[in-house]
Amino acid sequence: MNKIKSWVRQVPGWLIMVFLFGGLYLTGLHTEVIGQVQRLILATGLIRPDVELVTEKTTEPDNAAKRAITLP
Repeated sequence: MNKIKSWVRQVPGWLIMVFLFGGLYLTGLHTEVIGQVQRLILATGLIRPDVELVTEKTTEPDNAAKRAITLP
């Protein structure tokens, strides 16, 4: 057991991170992890996005319906 602990202490930290991120990438879980990290950062309030509220409609529903009907 002591040999394993001493071996792990000699491995550089960047090599452990490469294996961790490589494993996540190869299994396809990297997108899930990135999404959860973003959700946690936004929930804590570390980053606050600038969001503009839109109060008026940009397109009229009648014109959109007419365009949808006239398209082949």
